[in-house]
Amino acid sequence: MKGYKMQPRSAEHCLKISELKKGKAFSENHKLKLRIARNNRSPEVSKSQGVRLSINSKTNPNYGMRGKHHSGETIKKVLNSVGYKNKRSASECLRKRYASGEIVPWNKGKKGLQVAWNKGKPWSEEIKTKILKSKFKTPSSFELKIIRLIEKHGLPYKYVGDGQVWINRKNPDFINTNGQKILIETYYSKYHITNYEESRIKTFSPYGFKVIFIDEMDLLSPNWELTCLSKIKECSPCA
Repeated sequence: MKGYKMQPRSAEHCLKISELKKGKAFSENHKLKLRIARNNRSPEVSKSQGVRLSINSKTNPNYGMRGKHHSGETIKKVLNSVGYKNKRSASECLRKRYASGEIVPWNKGKKGLQVAWNKGKPWSEEIKTKILKSKFKTPSSFELKIIRLIEKHGLPYKYVGDGQVWINRKNPDFINTNGQKILIETYYSKYHITNYEESRIKTFSPYGFKVIFIDEMDLLSPNWELTCLSKIKECSPCA
């Protein structure tokens, strides 16, 4: 019945089922069916041959509709189904809209490789605000750790990951406030590209900035404070 949800079996019910099944063995026919289903073999392949055909194997003759055809009755049912009719009417409607000129393809009449309309154009303050709103909650848990570390040890760094500073269209996490061109970037490698550090260096180095990278290995270690402090002081001796 549609919408019917089975109630979970009680411990007493499970015990009764277990008692009923005790001492009962599967028939040879049932064992054969289980073996075929488990190993996904055809009945002709014996266990001694050690041949196993995976469910999606190209060599499996029983996979999907391989070698089979829908009957005429099944084809009629598909053609008369509501889903097929809706899909067909939608595609026909779309074709008519294209033919009438109501919908114009974005690349109509254009040849060759297309260049983005905003390539090389600076972002407006409105776009920057929208980008920041679409980001995850700021500051992140990693950034909060560094903020507390900065406050605790009086380090000359300021959190600017909320959009206060933009360098080459990128918003760094922390910037040095002591006149040195040094940035701090915190990140979780799982959620970034493999060459994240390299790409950030390429972004900031043309403007004379050095970058201190602090990842999850540093921030989740037992002695994370000492690790992060040594990284920051190594790059900025005046800190």
